[in-house]
Amino acid sequence: MKHEQAVTVKLAFSKLTIFVAVLATALSIIYLYEKNQDTTAFFTYYGSIPAKTTFYSPEPIKSMSFGYSANGQGLDMKFVNQLWCKPLDSSSIKFDLIATRALVIEDFNELNQIDGIFMKAISKTTTLSQIGIHDAEVIRTNGKQYAEWSLDDIRPLIDSVCYVNSDVSTETKLFRLEKHIHFDGSLFDYYVNPE
Repeated sequence: MKHEQAVTVKLAFSKLTIFVAVLATALSIIYLYEKNQDTTAFFTYYGSIPAKTTFYSPEPIKSMSFGYSANGQGLDMKFVNQLWCKPLDSSSIKFDLIATRALVIEDFNELNQIDGIFMKAISKTTTLSQIGIHDAEVIRTNGKQYAEWSLDDIRPLIDSVCYVNSDVSTETKLFRLEKHIHFDGSLFDYYVNPE
């Protein structure tokens, strides 16, 4: 009887070990799949441009962003926007961080689709995206209305040339691994004391 119980325990332990090994292998494969999944499997985000090339105090800095989620699926997206500026009369190439603002948009699907303008989409080799200066001007002047977002009360304290740097991310479904796109908006001027 003891021998039969021992065999039954060994068999059960053996089946449990096989189950755990198969489960661990499956989870590892899914983890590696999610980790190596291209960001474009989740969303394509081309970038952001300032709504104007010149802003005057006290007006808020407004931008237009362009992109969409893959396969029309709604995603929870986190946007981290940074305002970088340098004095308008500066010959330095160094910009200083003025402020950072984070925003989460739930069920993001599409933002400002535009036709007829070639945009550099992200790929596996780069998650940096940018809209060209010429295309940005075409977008601003084509007469169409696009949704805008604002940095609200974030603005430089002196006359400056600035740009907005953005990091956009979402998470994979199972392991919640973040997928990112980074982009820089084009330069714009901000006048604190217009004359």
